[in-house]
Amino acid sequence: MTIYSIYKKCLKRIGGISNPDVHWYLNERPKIITRKSFIEAVIFAVWASGMSRVSASSFLERADDNGFSWNYEDISSSSKKEWSSFLVSMHGKSVPPKAREKWNAIQSIAELVSTFDSEKDFRKLMFQGKYKSIKLDKTDVMALRKMKLPYIGPANCQFVIRNMGGEAIKCDRWVKAFMEYHDLTHSYLISYLKKKKLPEGLFDLVIWAYCEMFVKEVKNFNEHFSENFA
Repeated sequence: MTIYSIYKKCLKRIGGISNPDVHWYLNERPKIITRKSFIEAVIFAVWASGMSRVSASSFLERADDNGFSWNYEDISSSSKKEWSSFLVSMHGKSVPPKAREKWNAIQSIAELVSTFDSEKDFRKLMFQGKYKSIKLDKTDVMALRKMKLPYIGPANCQFVIRNMGGEAIKCDRWVKAFMEYHDLTHSYLISYLKKKKLPEGLFDLVIWAYCEMFVKEVKNFNEHFSENFA
């Protein structure tokens, strides 16, 4: 089967455009580049590092219940006492070092975002002055990488750009397994998707959703795909 045929089959198996994640991608991603859309994408990316996206969503819902504000100004202006109290409410008195690192990374990035006087200045210095989210692409991924923000490594730079409304593939475990199984390079996959006029982020999301639903673990990938996509 071709890459495109595999994509179409995966999309159908997960429910097509009625799938909640696909619906979000097509209809609910930000249309405009803002400090709000950036910090929200960053928060999710930081917590999705080292855990599944589903687990990250559940964890952040609990953070909401514990009074966490996704507003960058609220995060950056939190006093040491307020921040410490929130961390304890989430993790108990002995906050795991990794959890503390992630929350502190989020606060650090929120403080950076708060230094901009306006959305226009933010877009100019962070995203080449772009206004519409759909204009975000690999050049913005590379620019974000150069900033070396905590917990926003190469894969998360792609994830942030995609979740802000741009086009990028997060080379997570499923995309890596897909490329290895089909002996593809990242550049070839991007080129192929471009020729097919298939959005990178949508392809990424569909493969991820399918694998989360039916493959479950990376060790099952090759056997599953050889049996179902021969």
